[in-house]
Amino acid sequence: MLQSVLLAIFTGGLSGFVSHLITNKKSLDYPKKMKTKWYLGFIADILIGAAAAVFAVTFLLPEADTLRTVIGVSVLAGVSGESVLMRRTLANEQNKLENLKEIDDRINRIQQLSEGKENDTKN
Repeated sequence: MLQSVLLAIFTGGLSGFVSHLITNKKSLDYPKKMKTKWYLGFIADILIGAAAAVFAVTFLLPEADTLRTVIGVSVLAGVSGESVLMRRTLANEQNKLENLKEIDDRINRIQQLSEGKENDTKN
């Protein structure tokens, strides 16, 4: 069991890393300190891939006996972990876009109201 978990960590982390390279067009996003937090870059993809693979091997497929099964499940889980992160990022970006559109609509309404008041005072 320990060998399966260690193999899952390695294989899932490796598939998370490869998925990061594919997503970022063969370039690495290095870790860096932001204003309020750390951005983990490619390390986050490795950790997510490894965690997803361990979860898949231990909970979803605990009877994985063969090396081929452990590697296959780990690779799929590692890539799927990256997919979950991408979906979450996409949802965050869509929320930002909706909020920006709402702010733009409010600004337009305020400008229209102020232009209407200016026209009323001129007449």
